[in-house]
Amino acid sequence: MPAWNCIDLKMNLSYFTLLVLVSCAHGQSLTSSGPEVKKPGESVTISCLVSGLDLSWLHWIRQKPGRGLEWIGRIDAGTGTIFAQSLQGQFSITKDTSKNMVYLEIKSLKTEDTAVYYCARDHCVNYFDYWGKGTKVTVSSAQESAPKSIFPMSQCTPDSDGSLTIGCMARGFSPADSLTFKWMDYTKKELSDFVQYPAFGPDGDYTKISHMRVKKSDWDPKKPYTCEASNSKGSLEGHPFPKPKRVNKPTIALLSREDGVLECHLKDYFPDKLTVQWFKDDKTVTGQIDQTFQSTDKGSKNYTHISQLHISATYDNSKYTCKATFNSEEFKKEYNMCNARSLLKPSVQIKRAHLRDMIQESKITVSCVVKAPENTEVLWLKNNMRTQATKEVKDSNDIISNLTLSGSDWPTSGTVACAAKHPCFPEVRTEIPADDIKTAPVVVIRRRLMKSAQESNAVLECVVNGLPSGEVCITFQVDKNDRPISDMSCVDWAPSENIWSLTTPLTIPREHQTDGKTFTCTVHRFLKKWTSKPTGNIFGDPIIELDAVSSVGQSSSGSQKLLCSVIGFNPKIKWLSQSVEKFGRALEDTVMEDGRVKAYSEILVPQQEWNQEYTCQTPSRQNGRTAEKRTRVCTAQSLLKPSVQIKRAHLRDMIQENKITVSCVVKAPENTQVFWLKNNMGTQATKEVKDSNDIISNLTLSGSDWPTSGTVACAAKHPCFPEVRTEIPADDIKTAPVVVIRRRLMKSAQESNAVLECVVNGLPSGEVCITFQVDKNDRPISDMSCVDWAPSENIWSLTTPLTIPREHQTDGKTFTCTVHRLLKKWTSKPTGNIFGDPIIELDAVSSVGQSSSGSQKLLCSVIGFNPKIKWLSQSVEKFGRALEDTVMEDGRVKAYSEILVPQQEWNQEYTCQTPSRQNGRTAEKRTRVCTAQSLLKPSVQIKRAHLRDMIQESKITVSCVVKAPENTEVLWLKNNMRTQATKEVKDSNDIISNLTLPGSDWPTSGTVVCAAKHPCFPEVRTEIPADDIKTAPVVVIRRRLMKSAQESNAVLECVVNGLPSGEVCITFQVDKNDRPISDMSCVDWAPSENIWSLTTPLTIPREHQTDGKTFTCTVHRLLKKWTSKPTGNIFGDPIIELDAVSSVGQSSSGSQKLLCSVIGFNPKIKWLSQSVEKFGRALEDTVMEDGRVKAYSEILVPQQEWNQEYTCQTPSRQNGRTAEKRTRVCTAQSLLKPSVQIKRAHLRDMIQESKITVSCVVKAPENTEVLWLKNNMRTQATKEVKDSNDIISNLTLPGSDWPTSGTVVCAAKHPCFPEVRTEIPADDIKTAPVVVIRRRLMKSAQESNAVLECVVNGLPSGEVCITFQVDKNDRPISDMSCVDWAPSENIWSLTTPLTIPREHQTDGKTFTCTVHRLLKKWTSKPTGNIFGDPIIELDAVSSVGQSSSGSQKLLCSVIGFNPKIKWLSQSVEKFGRALEDTVMEDGRVKAYSEILVPQQEWNQEYTCQTPSRQNGRTAEKRTRVCTVIAPSSQKAGVYLLGPSLSNVRSGSSVILTCLVVGQSVKLFSIKWKMNGELRDGYGQNPKYHNNGTESTENILRVPITNWNAHDVFTCEVKHLCSNNIQEQKISKTQVPKKPTVRILSPSDSDLSGLQNANLLCLITGFFPSEIYVQWQLNGTELDASQYSNSPVVNDTSGGFAMHSALMLPASEWKDGVFSCVVSHESSQNPFTATIENLYASVIETAPSAQLLRSDSELVCMVFGFSPPAINITWLLGTTEVSAHRVSKPAKGPDGKFSIQSHLVFKSSDWAPGEVYTCEVTHVAGNVSRSVSQATAFFEEALFVNENKPEAIAQDTVEETWKMACAFLTLFLLSLLYGCTVTLVKVKPI
Repeated sequence: MPAWNCIDLKMNLSYFTLLVLVSCAHGQSLTSSGPEVKKPGESVTISCLVSGLDLSWLHWIRQKPGRGLEWIGRIDAGTGTIFAQSLQGQFSITKDTSKNMVYLEIKSLKTEDTAVYYCARDHCVNYFDYWGKGTKVTVSSAQESAPKSIFPMSQCTPDSDGSLTIGCMARGFSPADSLTFKWMDYTKKELSDFVQYPAFGPDGDYTKISHMRVKKSDWDPKKPYTCEASNSKGSLEGHPFPKPKRVNKPTIALLSREDGVLECHLKDYFPDKLTVQWFKDDKTVTGQIDQTFQSTDKGSKNYTHISQLHISATYDNSKYTCKATFNSEEFKKEYNMCNARSLLKPSVQIKRAHLRDMIQESKITVSCVVKAPENTEVLWLKNNMRTQATKEVKDSNDIISNLTLSGSDWPTSGTVACAAKHPCFPEVRTEIPADDIKTAPVVVIRRRLMKSAQESNAVLECVVNGLPSGEVCITFQVDKNDRPISDMSCVDWAPSENIWSLTTPLTIPREHQTDGKTFTCTVHRFLKKWTSKPTGNIFGDPIIELDAVSSVGQSSSGSQKLLCSVIGFNPKIKWLSQSVEKFGRALEDTVMEDGRVKAYSEILVPQQEWNQEYTCQTPSRQNGRTAEKRTRVCTAQSLLKPSVQIKRAHLRDMIQENKITVSCVVKAPENTQVFWLKNNMGTQATKEVKDSNDIISNLTLSGSDWPTSGTVACAAKHPCFPEVRTEIPADDIKTAPVVVIRRRLMKSAQESNAVLECVVNGLPSGEVCITFQVDKNDRPISDMSCVDWAPSENIWSLTTPLTIPREHQTDGKTFTCTVHRLLKKWTSKPTGNIFGDPIIELDAVSSVGQSSSGSQKLLCSVIGFNPKIKWLSQSVEKFGRALEDTVMEDGRVKAYSEILVPQQEWNQEYTCQTPSRQNGRTAEKRTRVCTAQSLLKPSVQIKRAHLRDMIQESKITVSCVVKAPENTEVLWLKNNMRTQATKEVKDSNDIISNLTLPGSDWPTSGTVVCAAKHPCFPEVRTEIPADDIKTAPVVVIRRRLMKSAQESNAVLECVVNGLPSGEVCITFQVDKNDRPISDMSCVDWAPSENIWSLTTPLTIPREHQTDGKTFTCTVHRLLKKWTSKPTGNIFGDPIIELDAVSSVGQSSSGSQKLLCSVIGFNPKIKWLSQSVEKFGRALEDTVMEDGRVKAYSEILVPQQEWNQEYTCQTPSRQNGRTAEKRTRVCTAQSLLKPSVQIKRAHLRDMIQESKITVSCVVKAPENTEVLWLKNNMRTQATKEVKDSNDIISNLTLPGSDWPTSGTVVCAAKHPCFPEVRTEIPADDIKTAPVVVIRRRLMKSAQESNAVLECVVNGLPSGEVCITFQVDKNDRPISDMSCVDWAPSENIWSLTTPLTIPREHQTDGKTFTCTVHRLLKKWTSKPTGNIFGDPIIELDAVSSVGQSSSGSQKLLCSVIGFNPKIKWLSQSVEKFGRALEDTVMEDGRVKAYSEILVPQQEWNQEYTCQTPSRQNGRTAEKRTRVCTVIAPSSQKAGVYLLGPSLSNVRSGSSVILTCLVVGQSVKLFSIKWKMNGELRDGYGQNPKYHNNGTESTENILRVPITNWNAHDVFTCEVKHLCSNNIQEQKISKTQVPKKPTVRILSPSDSDLSGLQNANLLCLITGFFPSEIYVQWQLNGTELDASQYSNSPVVNDTSGGFAMHSALMLPASEWKDGVFSCVVSHESSQNPFTATIENLYASVIETAPSAQLLRSDSELVCMVFGFSPPAINITWLLGTTEVSAHRVSKPAKGPDGKFSIQSHLVFKSSDWAPGEVYTCEVTHVAGNVSRSVSQATAFFEEALFVNENKPEAIAQDTVEETWKMACAFLTLFLLSLLYGCTVTLVKVKPI
């Protein structure tokens, strides 16, 4: 289909009349089904949907093409149907009430059945009120076919309402009604507002059209519309698009002019929407001049834009960019002045004066040679500050600048630089090479290695590492004042990539080889110097160190190694012991960093001599005496003094197993022997385990073997210490303890509390166990209860309770308790029959102070388990007074009760009754007062008042009751002195005498006696029993033992030992002020032979159970008291101790025991690790002497958790918080941190034996694992020996197995420490050393001194060996020389010399040196052919400060062994200047010599000659100055310029110019020839250009006749040193090309703007390039300042092109005829282009108007106006109406504009008399035109589109033609359709 079809679709619809009788009101309608296409003979069913109507009385009607309506039939309210008579049988009507559908079926279709079938409703049998739209049924025999093509169409310009019509035309389908259209927008949404026209055309090839209206705002190429034409056979899509606008892109060119103007040309673009920006280095530049010109070429309007920017005419390296933006697209061109010209890039070279001269003269001269083009500035920078040059000379392209500074002015830091600065290049600078030392070299002074420690060889070396290329000088100094002891030695290193190492030797003068002298060396560089650290006191007295070291692989039981090291000049070591020389083994000597030698010697000392003194001796160099150091093996080692601790197994275990196990823990160094002694006789240990530094030895003996007397001792014996022994502390019991079993006192005899106590007195500290037995056969009735007494000075008393089991609480049972110690036991006497029947005694007693006439006292005492006494009289219970109970010695309780019997009841029987515990019966005794008395022999009884009363009243009352007959005298004796009784009462036969004394009068010693004296009886006396205390009792306050430390039972016991019978009272006190916290508790001991032990408990009151409280108890006797020491702070915070202890018999590799002990009130221990509770084993608790309990718990920690924190935790009783202590097994032990040292065998041995043995000495505690790793892989040690705390592990590998990369590591691994590892020191070379072989410097290039040096840089400490080889097969020419560097932070540089053997000093021999390390070696590059023939180079170089016209410098360099240079010219020796020699990197010497050659001798041969060392002949090289001048410098650019046009036309002769451009143009000669004959020209002075070139011109004047005769003129150019002739020829052109001249005018906006505009004259296609351009106005030539001409350039169409721009001032409009006049030799007449009416389009001119009319359209034509802004308005009468289409203003040849406005009307709507008016409004004037219905028009033309513009484009013509064709086609279609279609519907009658 055509790409673009722009058709105006406005059809005259008056040709179409379509009556559509479709009714639709109130939602009632009939809807027909879609069209159908059928073939003859087929059937079809069409439908009609009934909406809002009854499904009754529905009719079917059809209308055939071109005919009227034809009724078919109907269906009534039911199913009844009737049909037209002529149509019977072919049609049937049915309906479907569920779907509201009525159907028409047509059978046996024929072509004449083609029609539109309507359904209609009959309204009251009068007319059809509702119709369907109809269903088109087409019956055709033609074959159905899909459309063949679809043609999209669109309206060219929108209508005045902003809408336009788009359409599609489908062709080539069949049948006619089979095709339908569908429209979609860009989202594929179907549209409904479109029109389809009926198909037309011949049968089988139909055409159909559809169109729709769209808004211009929706008409977007990016949002296309789609029309789809389809039938059952296929479909096609069309896409109407807007017509694309014509766009011509500009071509861009950027030109430069000699006056410093850049012109950016943008040609032939359309439309005029272009902007230009200028950029300088990407920054916007303003100040440009822009001009736009338009032209019409072949009917198309195009524009040309020229933008001018003024830039500097000098060199500028900036990048200028012209950027044009056109139609959102960018066009760029760049210009760089420097890139546009061919320039020599600047180069800078610097050379400095010799270092020795600069040091001596104290000034520095530096020369800078710059090769650069003209306009190059040379400048000096000192620390980046500009400095004036001392001298500057320009020579050809060279600039030679000198800078001289005094030493004080030269910068000590920063840089001095020479820079070359040219606008077109980055600044080129070169810094002074001496200042490029970024890192100061390392300067070290040391002793000469390689057997340099001989006494007669006091040689120092100054070693300089990290030294870059350049000149350097070395000096040596002595002492702090730096007095020089050597001349300055200088050398200039040849440039090299290597960082050099310089080694300079010095033999110390004899006068300086004295004690106290130190030496330094200084390295001098350019105004810099670096001085080494001073040597040590090389010639001082030797320093000796003597130590014991581990012996690798040597059992410590055999011998111990002593190592002696001596530091001195050249020390020798000698061993002595007891004045006898001993043999020691000398080790490798080491040269120290400070220049002294360190010698080593070792000796093995047998164990028997460890305490014998050994002497290490060395002679002193200075005074001839010897220096020495002495030691013993024992004192040389830091040894732990042995300690011995003994621990016995628990007593319970020993009793049960009947054997005793004792552990001896010895902390001691290795070689300690542990042994046991039983009664001083050696005994074999049962088991011995070594754990870290501990030796744990166990001794187990049977009970029968354990000595009952004597000692068992554990002893530790070490060669270096006295024997240490510890005895078993269990055999120190000298007196057997007293063991008593008794009942518990202090309310302890309750019936429900059958508690016995086993009381042990006189018990020393230690472990003891208690058991209870029953009956004589000693059957045990309790478990063994054990306790371990804390060590104390006291003799302990132990009280152990036992509640008698119920089954043993029977009559006849007696009990004992036994105390067990180590193989000893003591058993108490048995108790009485505690549970037997009670025994009753009943007596009458006297009542002291009571008259017998009143009452009589009866006293009943009952002995039993827990007796209770009851009084009865005549079966009536009587009240008696219970007295204090007494516990008998045999364990029974004696209870007392007394009752007073009134006198009237003395003969009445009283009964004392007590219940029996065994049988439930009561026991009793009866008496009467009268029968209880009898006259007896006198008896005396003394009873003292209760002790409590005496203490409270501070007086003592004693009653003496004497039973005696009458006449008995009672008397008192105090210390045998008669004392008066206080009171005496006689009652019947009783005499009761009382003695009351104050406390102060009671005798503290002696006796108080009551005596009865009767004549008939001997005197009877009784002493007071209170005064028999001979030894003060021991009073101790303590906590109750045996589970008495429960938190709820804060019970103290006051234990009194050594207490005789009698009454005693106990009190408890708190704090230092002895405030009582208990009542006084008293007891009266029954008389006994025993010394009693009293234990009184106290439950501490709750208010006193607080932190800080201490307690005491006091024992009170008659006028005496004893107080215990106070308890500790029982209720204080617990004290925790946490330690690691040795596990007896437990290997440490498995687990380690932690022991936690807590001292507190009742401590409970809990173990935690990582917040998880752990199980620990509780040990036996111990009650401390101060009353606190010490609890123990131990836990075994597996080895993998040794570094895991363990917590011992106990609750604090006071604040509820927990107290804790934390530790790790590793931190709990005092362990030696592992250390690892590695020593390797000597490198020479390893190289010779091809195997490597490495020893690893590990100092570490037990459980340390030593392992070897090779490249991180575990490797088995060859041998491992444990010696004391050392582990010595050896690893031997063949050379092939030793890793060439990676590491070999010895590691020590212990659970408590991070792994400690040490790598083999040889493998820590991270960067391979640089090995260089070179010639010996410092005057080393003498012929007789063929010395090489092997220099190794970057060498770390360690052993290294050097060898020298010759030729490629590496034949050795030296022995292996080895040295072991002392450890140092420095990276060493090793320099090893070799004098080349005479037989190898021959041509072709090259030499290398190899550095050997452990399985590694590095070989230097070979030297050059040192002894080969010399190599000569001969060149011409620039002469500093010397003009090239005077002389030229030749430089000769010779490389060889020791070259000498000689100059010859024509067999005559010439004088040359020798420069400094340089030693090359390959070992050869490079010598320099220069000579100045005058210009007259440039073609004369010069010879540089040197003798050859090998054959005695001379080597030479010859040259001429001309031959060394570069060929490129001998050529020049030759340009021949013809005469100017004015010169040709104006004179009798013309001027030809020969331009020569090159280097040193003075060396070129120029000749002219005319037709081969010489002519004379004249030359000009040379010009120097910015690009480094020079140019000169030579001019020839030629007669005009020769020029016009086309004679040939030649310019020949030849260089002084060249035979080559360069020539250029010229003659007048015979076939010139004429130029084409065009003028481009500026745009209206440029003309009317505030800036100046330009007329542009384009001149193209001319040849030759010489051309002359001028401008004229109205025939008058304009001044050349008003226009500018561009350079001549090559034209793309051939020939040349240029342009000229005439400035049009904005301030002045000069109208008229502008002419561009061009003169060229192709024509005698000038070429002229003109333009007029230039300002017509911007000068205001009023418009003219004409009004044209057609049948349906008015056109208002307005013309002749300027400027183009105008407004046109249409009025109908006075009402404004909208124009349908308005054209754009078009510019005519006269510069004025025209425009058209179209108004479409309908003739029927234009009433007679109505006037249409076209009103025109313009800045220069208004005009209007009117027309009425009666107005006659005589114009025949109908303007359909715009007015014709100045130039009609070709595409506009094509567009107009297509539009006309489209209009014609649509008109014919509408006419055909109107004639063939009848659209009238007829209502049936």
